[in-house]
Amino acid sequence: MFSKLTAKLKIPNVEIVSGNPVPVNTSRSLVGRVIKLVWRFHGHVFEELDDAGLARNTTEIFWIRNGIIKSIPLETVNDDAYIAVTAKKKGWLIKYSVESKVSICGPKSYREYFQQRRRVIFGHYQLRKLTGESPQYFVHMMPLHPLRTARLSLWLSTKYDPVTLGTFLLTEFLINVSSIIDFVSGKTHFQWTRLPSTKTIRQQV
Repeated sequence: MFSKLTAKLKIPNVEIVSGNPVPVNTSRSLVGRVIKLVWRFHGHVFEELDDAGLARNTTEIFWIRNGIIKSIPLETVNDDAYIAVTAKKKGWLIKYSVESKVSICGPKSYREYFQQRRRVIFGHYQLRKLTGESPQYFVHMMPLHPLRTARLSLWLSTKYDPVTLGTFLLTEFLINVSSIIDFVSGKTHFQWTRLPSTKTIRQQV
């Protein structure tokens, strides 16, 4: 895995290479299927933008070339996204190594899933305020790349059953509303709340 990440740093103008997170959550629960959907779709979007030279985010594991960034604002929620957007603004490329898989454990309850995603999406709005740019998040892609997002939406609609897909879409809408309210009201997610169910590392199916 590490060798494949390092190899892509040899490509001209590439300063960050991200790996491919794969959730170990069970597919027997609805929240488990939603977790798998989120990360599979995340990877598919990353591959699409990677090929186009448009990627502007990182994942749970990434290689970064020394000297890209000197500091991160103190209360930044998504520090990895801040690094990626800063690198992209400087004209560097961010690559995705789909072969470099790393196991992750997503939340096993809907409440914790909502809580985690709410923090992450809040961080996206915060990042836009800090840098003037948005990370590689589907909602922010829509006005910039309408045809690309339409193609990605079509792909997503053919891969999952209606219940899983509907739960994901409704939850993302509610999460975005909650995150915007947090942002406008001045709430911060700088101090992360520990999510106990994400600390279980036993492999599931």
